[in-house]
Amino acid sequence: MIEPIHLRVFAVVVLLLVAALVVVVWRGRKEQAEAFAKIKSPMMTLELPAEPADIEKTVGELGDKRRALMLKELTPDGLLFIPSYTFFFLGLSWLLTQRRFSWALLIGVLAGVCALGAAVLDYMENAHIRALLKTGPAETTQQMVDTARYVSLGKWALSFVLAGLLSALFLWRRDAFVVLGGLYVLAALVGMSGLIYRPALGPGFLLLGATGLCVALAFLVFPERFLQGL
Repeated sequence: MIEPIHLRVFAVVVLLLVAALVVVVWRGRKEQAEAFAKIKSPMMTLELPAEPADIEKTVGELGDKRRALMLKELTPDGLLFIPSYTFFFLGLSWLLTQRRFSWALLIGVLAGVCALGAAVLDYMENAHIRALLKTGPAETTQQMVDTARYVSLGKWALSFVLAGLLSALFLWRRDAFVVLGGLYVLAALVGMSGLIYRPALGPGFLLLGATGLCVALAFLVFPERFLQGL
């Protein structure tokens, strides 16, 4: 049986992980801002390059400081960010299986599969980006670029499908938690549109992250109210 204290502990762990991520990102923000002053979202460009020239335009030649900075950024991503969101999404997926409607178990299991799939593709994406960063422009092939892009698109697709599935944890309630379900639906729609119109990926990601933060805070402050409607 789920108790309010369980949700509070889950929320505290998630918020501590978020705090750790903020500290890690903030520490390297100044150096990266200076190196990529004229480039918007360099990591997104590395995730979704259209051609080998996109890599060179973003991080320069082999040995460029910007390549080292991007390689450095991949370390906390693999050690902290990916495990953190996987823990969070698997927790929500399990809670979804506990909802009292006929499809809850199936939707919760599918959400868990999407969470694990997105994490696996995220690690694969990092491996491909490392390969691109360690390969000179002359040796970077279109196949390397295409593979990195396809893996990244798969990750994003699963992430936003997951958002849509997780909305079922909060929809069809008669309290304020239904707003969180609406936010997950919005994140899913904006994010999926970003697979076609790339500039929408960023806002979709921000919506997904902001909604997750709201969920953690709601679990911390109102766990009893959430469990009453579960």
